[in-house]
Amino acid sequence: MAQKPSNVESSLNGNMRILGGMPVAAKGLAHTLILAGNPNVPAMINGLIIATRRLRADLRDQTTVFTEVHVFNSEQSIAALMTSKLDWKGQLLKHGISHTSLVHHQVSLGDTTEDRFDEVVAQLKTIVNPLQPKRYYVDVTNGVSSIKAILSVFSYVLDIENVFSVEVQFADDPEARRRQASLFYDSLSQEPGIKIEYRRLPRITAFDAFGKLNYTEILRYRRLYSDLSRAASSVDAGIDRPYLESLLLDGINSRLTGDVTGDPSHYRHAVFSFAAATEELAKVWLHSLGEAHEGKTLGQQLAAIRENLPPSALYFIDEKTLSQLTTLLNTIRNNVVHSKPQSTRPNELPRLQADLVRQLTEAFGAFVVIAVSAFLDEKGQPVRPIRLESGKIQVDAAYLFGLDGNGTGEFLERAFDSPTNSLEEVKRRSQAITETLQEIAEVVRQKTQNSDAVVFAAGDNMLFSSKYDADLIGEIQNLYAKRTGLRCSVGFGLSLREVSIALKLAKADSEGLVGIRLE
Repeated sequence: MAQKPSNVESSLNGNMRILGGMPVAAKGLAHTLILAGNPNVPAMINGLIIATRRLRADLRDQTTVFTEVHVFNSEQSIAALMTSKLDWKGQLLKHGISHTSLVHHQVSLGDTTEDRFDEVVAQLKTIVNPLQPKRYYVDVTNGVSSIKAILSVFSYVLDIENVFSVEVQFADDPEARRRQASLFYDSLSQEPGIKIEYRRLPRITAFDAFGKLNYTEILRYRRLYSDLSRAASSVDAGIDRPYLESLLLDGINSRLTGDVTGDPSHYRHAVFSFAAATEELAKVWLHSLGEAHEGKTLGQQLAAIRENLPPSALYFIDEKTLSQLTTLLNTIRNNVVHSKPQSTRPNELPRLQADLVRQLTEAFGAFVVIAVSAFLDEKGQPVRPIRLESGKIQVDAAYLFGLDGNGTGEFLERAFDSPTNSLEEVKRRSQAITETLQEIAEVVRQKTQNSDAVVFAAGDNMLFSSKYDADLIGEIQNLYAKRTGLRCSVGFGLSLREVSIALKLAKADSEGLVGIRLE
């Protein structure tokens, strides 16, 4: 699991992976250096010194230092640094750099390539905050190839222009070369014949057009659209998955071709492809509603879905939102079909239309999958949930009530972002939820006068049996909010299936309380 920087210097005892201290403040805009570690301690320290010298040259300020220096270490490089008898801290101080500005991240070389990638990316997420004004420098001189490759890709994604590599021309004699490789910067730079250059790598954005022409972005969308078509087929096995995916990918292909060539006809073709994909997705929804779709235009299909939404009851998307989404999608499609002469249309409009229709199609597809799949019975047939208003609730019936906390994951994650970055804070928040649930369970037992009323209570979930009692439900929700600062949703019904659907609907309900019965 990736860990966040600590402000407490530590050894490698136990499972600690981070060391470091309070960063030394830079003047003006904050500057962050990211580099890989090296078992050759002088080489690692030299990289930091050379990067700092470059920063000072860029800013024309010989007192500036990096606000933060993030070093991605292997087990070998961090161990070498921690056990080194060389005065590397003193070498940094000669250049006005405090070792407490270093924040070390350890990456296990024993992990698989995928695990290593995931861990480095997770830690990079803790470093980069696009909302904070920072200037990033990345040094790809040191470290194992996989870490350097990840840092290079990271630099490309963030369009970081300050990506550097140290190039040192050592002596030709092998013995002299080995000796020079163990020298710190001040001594190394005084060696006769030594040449040290800090070269800026070319910005990789020049590859953007190449990437688009080769449709590398299509590869990114292929998995997304494959997942979408697979989910749609689980709702309606009759859907033609290859055809749906080809329409979606053809839309991406055409949009990217338009980006490269500037020819608006490609954008129009992209809109037609995405609209055709929307028709295929609309058929899935209409089929679940028992509505015919043959011979209907896209506009008629979308209108049929809107008309059938209220009677079919409680989908996750409300009627107004669905109306806005489908109306906008169909309007853009019709606008492109009956487009005006090019001379009267802004050049940017076709591109914006193509990208907007793509997003609307993806959103519509997600709504189709969620809305339909949540309301299928065990045979794959659509169910008709009927909301239990106050007059339809059976007074003496033993209902099942499901409770689920809202935003629990974010509640715990916020502890990771707290100033203390303390495990105790995580434990405290987790314990607060656990204790609250146990307190609610005890309230249920007392109110129902039934020690077996609670079927289970674990995590932020509970299932209990009771007659409908509005006061009890209100007390439960208020207690949960008071103890945790979070809302909880409650769904109820006479069967587990009804509770499951009701609870999903309750999480989208403004009051967080829904009861249903199935026809």
